[in-house]
Amino acid sequence: MYAKHYAWLSARPKTHNKDDKPQARVNCFEEGHYRLIMPDVAGAEHIVQHWKKCGMFESNMNGLIPLSWRELQAYRDLSGVNIDSWECEQIIDMSKAYVAFSRDADDINCIAPYSPDLTEDQEQEIKAQTANNARNILRSKKKAS
Repeated sequence: MYAKHYAWLSARPKTHNKDDKPQARVNCFEEGHYRLIMPDVAGAEHIVQHWKKCGMFESNMNGLIPLSWRELQAYRDLSGVNIDSWECEQIIDMSKAYVAFSRDADDINCIAPYSPDLTEDQEQEIKAQTANNARNILRSKKKAS
């Protein structure tokens, strides 16, 4: 869940067809916004840190690809970090989840994969945003017609 939410926050969804410089979703929220709260990884913080230090993903001509075992081995060898095999599997799984979800997260209407327990005010805010998004979609469809 952590990797998917990180991908969602890192995504740069276009707000309209001519948006040639979309900004990262994380920059659309004010500090302290509940959408910026990451899932709890208690006891696995070191795995998240290794995943980030490894680069989280690789890229090629086709875009993002998950970290390879070879890349992870190079990180282990060069950093001198001792990572157990099950931790390596978790890092690879996080990379796969990030890459897979990042494709969906580029859609402006992609729903956040994680949401902390919300207050009533936060729930009302979400309902208002959803209604506003629906109005914007209808307006853009009318303009396209």
